Amino acid sequence: MPAARNEHDLGKLRETLGVGSKEVPLLSQALTHRSYAHEHELTHLDSNERLEFLGDAIIGAITAEFLYLRFPGKTEGDLTRLRAALVRKEQLCEFAQAAGLGPLLRLGKGEEANNGRERDSILASGFEAVIGALLLDTTFAHVKSFLTPQLEAAIATILLTAGDRNAKTELQEYLQAQFNIKPTYRVLDSQGADHAPIYVVGVYQEEILLATGEGSSTQKAEKAAAARALVQIESERLLHTSHT
Repeated sequence: MPAARNEHDLGKLRETLGVGSKEVPLLSQALTHRSYAHEHELTHLDSNERLEFLGDAIIGAITAEFLYLRFPGKTEGDLTRLRAALVRKEQLCEFAQAAGLGPLLRLGKGEEANNGRERDSILASGFEAVIGALLLDTTFAHVKSFLTPQLEAAIATILLTAGDRNAKTELQEYLQAQFNIKPTYRVLDSQGADHAPIYVVGVYQEEILLATGEGSSTQKAEKAAAARALVQIESERLLHTSHT
């Protein structure tokens, strides 16, 4: 990887992590896969595996607290399932991709040839290691402030894909119980190529837009919109409760 590109992307990563131009001494190690360490005659302690161990624990703790406070009515079993969905490697891979980790990973030639930069397991491990490095080079509060918005953004989709509930049915039951009306759905936009469209659907309480959702079909977009509406309703309920 060209050094200039690497330094440029590292700067972007530091911005994403919320540290600006501040140096994060352990960041380079967090991006070093064991295959790279082996090929360059480094010890296993020079790879990101120890930082990965730390980051895994920190992500788990922050996610557990997030869910505990976010869903006061859910049981231990419910919270455990949601945590498992939020910290699964596929979700961590999405976080890693959003942070731009792929081009920055230091991989051995074998992993490079096998598209290691696109493998969920390597990206997820890299993200965990970066979180471990961020903890050691900043504070727990900083890591929490970095992770929490991502957990918030992911939770509606997680609720939907984890099979935690039927979002459209639950939203309809809620609106009928509270206002004696049913939600309505409207296609707001259609993007992408004809063979791979992305639909944007809004869910409404009469004329009030509750949330929008995207999907490869209108049905999937409706489900995503309903799930986000439920998250918004829950957030407003919790905010109201905290002020009473």
